[in-house]
Amino acid sequence: MKTGPSIDDLTHFLAECPPEFLAEPAAQATEGIHVDAVVFDTLLWLGGTTSYKSMRIFEPGEQRNAANRIALVMCWLMSHPWFVDQGLADLTHKTLLELPGEIAPLVKPERLVDDPDRREELARLVLRRLGLVPKGETEAHAADRLKSISSVERKRLLEETRAQVEHAQRLRKAMAEKQAREAAARYTGE
Repeated sequence: MKTGPSIDDLTHFLAECPPEFLAEPAAQATEGIHVDAVVFDTLLWLGGTTSYKSMRIFEPGEQRNAANRIALVMCWLMSHPWFVDQGLADLTHKTLLELPGEIAPLVKPERLVDDPDRREELARLVLRRLGLVPKGETEAHAADRLKSISSVERKRLLEETRAQVEHAQRLRKAMAEKQAREAAARYTGE
């Protein structure tokens, strides 16, 4: 994997994200931020061509709005000077199409700017999607660190733990019912 910018640089850059990048996406032709336009301009700035298709993110209701706002924050991140010189428009386009919809159900867009762990998570997710390792880190260290702060991983662990607890409760209930049947059989058999 190629080396990218440092996580510290990216997280500091995200912390400076202008509030306009967290504004509500346009619902009509004249109101709000036009996500398509911001993404298109970002991709052009990263060395892309005018061949990119619409960036509207089609998620249900509130998730769509959050995914679009996450795409805006990612556009800010991709305007970091390190990315501008790399010619990563095509990989960035793919990342902007996929990643916002994946994390929108788990993380509020504001937290990607306000919360240090969520800033780091977004920076690491973007670098990984672009095939980059943070400056000064090995692939293994980068993967371990992402896993330790990942909202997706935390959700998976919570669901796994919940399933284990439910399974244990079902077993306890089944064992208690079995013991009650055995006790009833002994009582009625005497």
